[in-house]
Amino acid sequence: MPIFNIFSEHSLGFSHSGEVTCSGTREVELTQEEVQQLVNLIKENNGETDVEALGLEEKYPGIYQKLDEAFRDAAYDAEYCHWVIAGYENGWYDVDTDEIMAKCEEQYGFKFNPDDYKDEDLDEEDMDEDYFDDAKTEAFDEWVEAYRRTLDEEHAVAFLADVFCLDPDIDAVDYEVELPPDIIKMAREEAQ
Repeated sequence: MPIFNIFSEHSLGFSHSGEVTCSGTREVELTQEEVQQLVNLIKENNGETDVEALGLEEKYPGIYQKLDEAFRDAAYDAEYCHWVIAGYENGWYDVDTDEIMAKCEEQYGFKFNPDDYKDEDLDEEDMDEDYFDDAKTEAFDEWVEAYRRTLDEEHAVAFLADVFCLDPDIDAVDYEVELPPDIIKMAREEAQ
């Protein structure tokens, strides 16, 4: 069965710097018959591609349901990713730093060597426990940023959500069901 990529972008509102949007992708699997039904529907309606104008939900509820689910999932994933990253970057989490550093040492490979943070310009008594605690926290923050860059977005979001206990409460997402671009292209090619 053919698989089509879809793209969903929607607004989360406005901030002091303008509109905030998030976007996501998903795949939707359709049968050959469903693909042909969509192509024919577009051609029969003089190239119209708007799902509502085509009456897709009424004419082909099964196809509409597949597309609706894919767009809803893409929008949900995009919003979830946005809020996890925003939660981390804005410090919207309440976790014990020592616990998350220990977790990252055990599970993700974070290492802190106090010898790397000794400062020859400071007296030995100035490099007390607080000095090394601050150095470790700074090293951890740098490590998180570096580690994040080694991951794709999906894995980076999973990492941040796990480590910083970020679990945004997303009740409903705003999205619009559209036809996959490749199906629109197929309809246009057949219409020529």
